[in-house]
Amino acid sequence: MFKKKALFIEDHTQFGGTERVLSNLKVILDSINHTVSIIFSFSASDKNPFYGIGCSAKIVKLNKNCENNIPYINSICSKNGIDTVIFIGYHLLFFNKSIASLISFEPKLVLITQFSTQNFLKINFTRPFFKNIITNSFKYLQFIFLWKRYYKSKLNDILTIGNILCVSEKCKYELREMFFHQKHLMEKIDCIYNPIFLDSPEVDFSKKEKKIIYVSRLRRKKKNSMLILKAWKLVYKHYTDWELQIIGDGEIKNELEEYIFKYRLKNVDLLGIIKNVDEYFIKSQITLMSSDSDALPQALVEGANYGNAIVSTAFDGGVKEIVYEGVNGFIVPKNDHIMFAKKIINLLEDDSLRKRMCEQSPHLVEKFRAKNVAIKWQSYLNAI
Repeated sequence: MFKKKALFIEDHTQFGGTERVLSNLKVILDSINHTVSIIFSFSASDKNPFYGIGCSAKIVKLNKNCENNIPYINSICSKNGIDTVIFIGYHLLFFNKSIASLISFEPKLVLITQFSTQNFLKINFTRPFFKNIITNSFKYLQFIFLWKRYYKSKLNDILTIGNILCVSEKCKYELREMFFHQKHLMEKIDCIYNPIFLDSPEVDFSKKEKKIIYVSRLRRKKKNSMLILKAWKLVYKHYTDWELQIIGDGEIKNELEEYIFKYRLKNVDLLGIIKNVDEYFIKSQITLMSSDSDALPQALVEGANYGNAIVSTAFDGGVKEIVYEGVNGFIVPKNDHIMFAKKIINLLEDDSLRKRMCEQSPHLVEKFRAKNVAIKWQSYLNAI
C-alpha cells in the first residue's frame, strides 16, 4: 500500500546541504512506498529546484507572512491524500507565527532538525572570557532566564502536536535531556541520519592528487568559513605543491576573495557552486570543516566515504559520529586557526599517517548509507 508524504523546506531553489538532504530524503521515501507527492516551500522565486526535486512532486509555494498557511496546508494535504508532513529545518519564524494554529494541523507532523543544540543548551561566550566578564555575565543571565526557557517552550509546543527527528545521536540525547521529566515528550525525539547514495569505494590513491577540499555554505555565523583561509595562510608557503579548493557560495564570498587578495594567498581556488562535487572528493586527500555550530555536515560524511582524512573543528553537533580522533582525522577546538593549521601540516608532512586515515574513513560511514537509512525510516514511519 502506497502512503503519501509531503516535505517542507525553507527554499527549494537554493544550493546547500539542507536542499540536498531534502532531495535524498525524497528518494528514500519513494523507495519504501511512502511517496512524496507535495513539496511545500517559502521560496518566492520561480527558479527550478537545484537538485531536480520537483520532477515527480508538485511544489506548493507559501507566503511566510501569511496567517492562513495552516488551513491552506491542511486543504492541500486533504485533497492529495497526504498523511504526514516532514519539515526539514527549524523555520523559527513560521512556527512563531503559526504555533497556535498548528493545533489544527491535520496530517502527522515530523520536524527534522538540521541544527545542533547550541541555541538550547550552550552559551556563546565572548572571548577572551575574563576581558569580557560583564558581557559574558549578562549573556549567562539572559540565557538561563530567557532564551533557554523560550526555546524549550517552542520545542514543547512542537512535541505536543508532532515529533522531532535529529540527524545526530548527540543532538538527540541533548534534546531528550531537556525533557527528562516529561517522558511522553522525550520519547517523541529520535535520530535518523541523513543518507548518502554511495557505495563503499576502494580508496584508489592513483586518482588522488595533492588537493584539500572545503565544501560548505560560505557564512560567518555557525559555518565560520573564514577560519579556513586563516589556517591556509599559515600552511601554503611551506607546501606549495598542495592546493586548497573551496566549493560553495554564501554571504561572505566577497570577504574571502578580499582576504585572498590582501594576503596574496596562493594555491587556493574559490570554485563556487558545483553539482558534480563527487569528482572533487575523489581527487582530494583531505576534507576540512570549520563550523562553530552544525548538526552533522554532509560534506564530512561524503569526504570520509571517498577516502579523505578529515580535519574538523569541535563544533556543537555530531562531529564525533564521523570523525574518530587519530583514526580517520583530527578534531580541533572551535575558532582556533593555529591548531587547525597544525593538524593540516601534520597530515601533509606524514604520508603514511595521511594514507592510513584515508583508508580508514570509508569504513566509518556504513550507518549513513541509503539502504541502512531507508530501513530506519520504514520502521519510524510505521511506528508514529
